[in-house]
Amino acid sequence: VQAHFLVACSLVSVAEHGPPEAAADVWAAAARAFGKVDPAKLTDPADQKRYLFRMAKAVAATGTGDPKALFTALSNPPVGEDDGGERPRLLAEICLRIDPPDLKRARHELTTYLSGPTRQPPAAVAKLKLALAQIHAKLNDPEGARKWLRDLGPSAGADVQAAATVQLGKLAAAEGNWAEAVKLFDAAQSAPGLSADQRGPVRFQAGMGLLMMKNPTAATPYFEQAAASPGPVAAAAAVRLAELEAKDPAAKGRRTKTVDRLE
Repeated sequence: VQAHFLVACSLVSVAEHGPPEAAADVWAAAARAFGKVDPAKLTDPADQKRYLFRMAKAVAATGTGDPKALFTALSNPPVGEDDGGERPRLLAEICLRIDPPDLKRARHELTTYLSGPTRQPPAAVAKLKLALAQIHAKLNDPEGARKWLRDLGPSAGADVQAAATVQLGKLAAAEGNWAEAVKLFDAAQSAPGLSADQRGPVRFQAGMGLLMMKNPTAATPYFEQAAASPGPVAAAAAVRLAELEAKDPAAKGRRTKTVDRLE
């Protein structure tokens, strides 16, 4: 038992201080090693406490385990055990997994983590900044969201940049700045990193922005493209197109097309 415990603890140290690109695999190995340990058979009570804390770290790093139990374990590190490190990031991820998510605690932990030096590669840090911005947006803090969205850095992946542009568009739309929202949604559609399943919703959002600007003619092509997309956005776009056609004097006599969109 003690040998398995020492191996698991060594793996935790490697995961936290070794090459960042290998950390995910090492955390998984540490979680498996801790699974071979019976904490009741550890003779030193201090080791039993270390086991609970370090095992929680390893399991949390793999994205598995009971988030509430992990939260309790990571929130109470043994004396002298934790030096900051990855714990705030892991706590933030756990808070987002709790049902319902603890957004305020996640914001606090991720802000703490990103406000100091991290061992994460720049692209991973950019992804975390995007996640923090999205948390700020959900907490109705648009300025806090913009701060992190504008601080992604040049190492952000194309998918992260595209998602950030979409988020900025949503923030502009929420504030009624429709021209800026449409501009940003258009930019996101042109971004190579925008996933295929997001193109329909982004086109729909751009169309809605144009409708709010009282420009149904310009909105129609966006809704047509969204209506041809997979997923529930197609039905929403079809409803908008049907409404536009029903109100358009030029569409008189083409009611069949309107009905077809709704079927």
